[in-house]
Amino acid sequence: IIAGYHLGPIDAAETRQYIEHRLSRVGWNQDPVFEDAAFARIHEVTGGIPRRINTLADRLLLGAYLAEKHAIEANDVSEIADELAAELGPRATDAIDPRLLRQGASTGSINGHDARWPHDASVPLDVQDRLSRLEDRVEVLESSSALIYNTLKKVLRRFRSMSASAPRDRR
Repeated sequence: IIAGYHLGPIDAAETRQYIEHRLSRVGWNQDPVFEDAAFARIHEVTGGIPRRINTLADRLLLGAYLAEKHAIEANDVSEIADELAAELGPRATDAIDPRLLRQGASTGSINGHDARWPHDASVPLDVQDRLSRLEDRVEVLESSSALIYNTLKKVLRRFRSMSASAPRDRR
């Protein structure tokens, strides 16, 4: 049996509590420390949506680890948020302009540019809309896969450089 629960957006104070709670569950010991402005910026760029908070926080922690940083600042949040936006593209909820559907075209692009196909009266609009949304989600998943692949390559390079510079045990 699979159960799911969807959390709605949370406010700025809850965002901080949410992040600190999640980190405490995995043994976080305040390293890296999140500065107050970083929590505020995280809430601002994620809209308080837990799924987005998780994605951003994961990437922030990985970035801090790779850069050997012990503090996460607001500018780090902005930088990582910009990287994620560039890599993942537009949000799926922004992908379809409902006005275009009413005008007879289905699209998976932002603000109605680059319509995917003209309206086909034999296919109900809700089916075309769902298909368009699925296409958008596949695009996001493809981008996410590329992001994960590139991140893993960075981690592997880091480990290789660490092992190359580590003293060898000569027995």
